[in-house]
Amino acid sequence: MLFEPSHETAAPIGNPPKRLLMMAILAPFGVIALLASPLLIDAFRHVGGFFN
Repeated sequence: MLFEPSHETAAPIGNPPKRLLMMAILAPFGVIALLASPLLIDAFRHVGGFFN
């Protein structure tokens, strides 16, 4: 039989700070935006008529 700790002896799981949760959610979008920025800049230059 496997030992399962009771609720009294198990370590409580704390809630992570809200800032950490927001960073975990928003960080991938920030990375995607940074990686796509050269494409976006080129698209804006093309729309604006600034051909180099």
